[in-house]
Amino acid sequence: MILKILVIVIFSVNLSFATSNGQELSGVNGTVLKKLSSAWDKSEYFINASPIEAVEHHRCTGIAPRLDHQYDSLVPTHYVPILTISDHHCKRVLSGFVGCEETIEQQSRSGQSVRVGGQYYTCGSWKERLILEDLRTGSVQVLTDVGERHEANSGAFYLPLAFTGDDRHIILKAYMGSPGAGGGSISYGYDLISGDPLMKEPRQYLSPASSRFYNNFAKVVYTENSDNLPSYTQPGPMSNNGRLVVKDLKLLKPILIMEEADTSYRILEIDEKNRTMTVRATHHSFSSKCPRAVDALYCSDKNVSLIKIPLPL
Repeated sequence: MILKILVIVIFSVNLSFATSNGQELSGVNGTVLKKLSSAWDKSEYFINASPIEAVEHHRCTGIAPRLDHQYDSLVPTHYVPILTISDHHCKRVLSGFVGCEETIEQQSRSGQSVRVGGQYYTCGSWKERLILEDLRTGSVQVLTDVGERHEANSGAFYLPLAFTGDDRHIILKAYMGSPGAGGGSISYGYDLISGDPLMKEPRQYLSPASSRFYNNFAKVVYTENSDNLPSYTQPGPMSNNGRLVVKDLKLLKPILIMEEADTSYRILEIDEKNRTMTVRATHHSFSSKCPRAVDALYCSDKNVSLIKIPLPL
């Protein structure tokens, strides 16, 4: 007999926020928020995503590694700097700061906890502030705040990856937390936000986690779910990868490249020098032992081939 033991840990939640930008936090909660924010590299988002793939600004000369301290009032005092990226013309710089917004008391130490006054705490909610500096005008403004996203038994935290090729938008990449009870192996992929603080353009979904960017982030190619192929039970993989799609990041209109019955695709390589893309195509066959139905891709007979096609312009 297998004996299953369920351990229930009772904890309390304390909410604590900076009351305004640049205002010092005080008391125990303020100390906890500061320590947790400084321990960002212990968070599950950082650990699961490490190393964070931001397109750094090192190719641009004369750009400081972080926002000048004279603009500290734009950022809550317990937030810590995590990345800096520039646009493709080295005219604007985006700085990212992250901070813990909610504390959770714990009865014992964990890998993601800090200790204050004999009590252990973990962070229950992270938030990121993005600051945009225009090197041409000297303007420095808050672009937006980005919080966690939670759906069902999964959660993610988005961080900037790069400006799009035309510098009009900023690509955000989802870094997934650990799945909850019953959570599937999913990833939210990429979102898009405006790179102009004056534009009230809503944040929008860009593409799934299978995305591969090229042409200096002017194009993205990815796989997505197809009705011509059995899907998966949820929670589980989000896509059967039966469609190969390209999207121009200026026009933001998806164009179908490849879709065949009972075939899934995986992008293996983007060769920008030779303008080719290598794709693994898997043709699935079904039988009485593995009927063509939901989840049949787990048991299907598979015939794999490599395809090299011209890189979509």
